[in-house]
Amino acid sequence: MMTKKYILLSCFICILILSAWSANVKAQDTNAEKSREGYFEITLKTPVPTKLNVEELVRDRDLNPGSLFRVKTGGYLSFNETEWVDKIEFRVADIPVTNLDEYKKYSDILFTINERIDQMKRTLASYDQLALRLMNLCDRSRFPTLQSMDDNIGEQLAMYDKLLLMRDLVVNSMNKFVRERGCRDKFADYQRSLNLYARQLSELTRNIDRLNKRAITLSQEL
Repeated sequence: MMTKKYILLSCFICILILSAWSANVKAQDTNAEKSREGYFEITLKTPVPTKLNVEELVRDRDLNPGSLFRVKTGGYLSFNETEWVDKIEFRVADIPVTNLDEYKKYSDILFTINERIDQMKRTLASYDQLALRLMNLCDRSRFPTLQSMDDNIGEQLAMYDKLLLMRDLVVNSMNKFVRERGCRDKFADYQRSLNLYARQLSELTRNIDRLNKRAITLSQEL
């Protein structure tokens, strides 16, 4: 009998442990999902501007509508916006854009440019080796100075410099695309959700006047 009770008790404890573990995993997944979207960067009004990174901010209008609350393990940490906050920016986490067609176009042209630059570098190395020998070979000189070596291939070197500028342009454009694509998509998503919540608030306030009349009538009757 005692053995049976012990087995049942052990099973019950195991169930509790598994339930707690499952809840903890779900909570971690939820927190991870929130943190993957990005974080708030708050610039504080301090003598030396200080930036504070916060994963989650909440408001409590009932407690203090002018304050922001930073979520902590033991509760909330509040600070007044007008007194402490100079600027708030939501930093969107990087999103995977490597499969987008626009990104592939940048990647393809960057690969072509880098390949051409690499080929020209190797060819220039071979050119310089021979040109350096021809600066003085058996008392004969083809190139008296390094500049004369470059002047001999001036047009090609101009194209090489153009390739380097082209690579910088594409790299900057690619980085800007990755950064702004995430911001643009998130802004549109948040805007749609914001409008949805605004409509829901409108629905919730439709019969407030009627409810107010009922409350006044009831209080007068009492």
